[in-house]
Amino acid sequence: MYVWDAVIRLRREVALASDDARLADMLERAEAIASAVPPPSRDAGQTPVLLTRVRHEQGELRTLSTLVHFGSSRDVTVDGLHLELMYPADAFTEAALRALGAGDPDLVQAAVTAEAPA
Repeated sequence: MYVWDAVIRLRREVALASDDARLADMLERAEAIASAVPPPSRDAGQTPVLLTRVRHEQGELRTLSTLVHFGSSRDVTVDGLHLELMYPADAFTEAALRALGAGDPDLVQAAVTAEAPA
């Protein structure tokens, strides 16, 4: 279902920026990936957050993300501004991301070992 949330969001973005060929290409690829998953029923509500899972050499990193759009703005400098806010979905991901942000490979190994899921 999460893949369809992303496709729906991309469809909106393409409709707003119809001249963006890269965005249209991204939508086409996302729809091809989503075709392997049954679409949600029409009564299924859209979720305000998206769960993202990324395979990393230390394990699976899970984040929750939401998109903020300044759509009512009249200022051209912020009219198209979108912020994607991502939060770790579990202690393992938080420890791994903090360690990765610190840039110390030994710290990454220690952090993910301490927080590894059972």
